Parts: sequence; structure tokens; C-alpha cells
Amino acid sequence: METNVIFEYLRNVYSTILLKDVVAKEAIRNVSFLENLVAYLIDNTDCTMPYVILIFEKISIN
Repeated sequence: METNVIFEYLRNVYSTILLKDVVAKEAIRNVSFLENLVAYLIDNTDCTMPYVILIFEKISIN
């Protein structure tokens, strides 16, 4: 498979899961912040996992 096809597929899966499922289910209004948070977590998975629950609770409250 071409790299572009794989990248496009992964981007579509990411968008479907994050934007359609998580944002809709949790009624998140600040989608930009959520996208930045996910990018940060992906880049720093080894040290940020204990804080994920606290961050998502804060997002849900706002």
C-alpha cells in the first residue's frame, strides 16, 4: 500500500473515534483543546497517563 493511503486511513480512523465518538458522547465543547491534548498524550505517553483522568474530568466540567 502507498504511504498516503495508509496515512489517510489512519487520519480517518482518528477523526471518527475522537471527533464523532468521544466529542459527541462526552459533549465536549472545546474540540481544539481535546485535539491538542491527544497530540500531547501521543507524544508523551510514558509520563502523562496518571493525569489523563483529571484532564478529562476538567474537560467534561467545562
